[in-house]
Amino acid sequence: MFHQSFLILESYLFALLHPKKTLDYLDYNISLWEGGQRLPKLTLAHSLSVSWAFAMLRAIMRLLLANIVVKIFVGFQSDNPFFNFIETDSGLFPYYFLLFSTALDVIFFPVVAFITVEMWNLILFFYGQLLNLQTDLKSRVENINTVALTSNLFLAVPFFGQVLQELARYILMYVGIRKSLGASRSLSIIILLTPLLLIVALSSALLLIVIYTLSY
Repeated sequence: MFHQSFLILESYLFALLHPKKTLDYLDYNISLWEGGQRLPKLTLAHSLSVSWAFAMLRAIMRLLLANIVVKIFVGFQSDNPFFNFIETDSGLFPYYFLLFSTALDVIFFPVVAFITVEMWNLILFFYGQLLNLQTDLKSRVENINTVALTSNLFLAVPFFGQVLQELARYILMYVGIRKSLGASRSLSIIILLTPLLLIVALSSALLLIVIYTLSY
């Protein structure tokens, strides 16, 4: 059990570092060997599970850092009269809020990740049909998301983890769209911008409706 979990983690890390090779063995069922042993096929469920583990690690590191800050604050308050005007309960409100938000992040991470994957599945499937790519289109779209989820490893990086994760995700998505869908560079960028374009279009439509309603 532990050995299999370790191999899945190794496949996860390999996909992050070598997305093109990973997409080759996912799209074409090519065996992948690393260090003299065959790596298991990375599935969407594997990527989601390992990503959740890194989200938990981020939560633990965030809480450890918060505890250090709280201890410093309490120490300053007891040693320095200047901080006595701050009530302990009110001063610790941000800490309690952090505990609550961190717990929600961990609990709802799989749900948010699944919804995000489904959104990208729809977008990528739509463009795949426009490119007239009928061979294993559903499988290829899922493989792109499987590799892109490995960007969640960066969640464990303190302070800049979220930024690095988003940057890595878009890079991996770009590589996947180019490799598995065969899209051009310009089309790949358009596909990546599609969610933003949809939000802008929807917001503009709602704004026009509000303006039109208020004008009468």
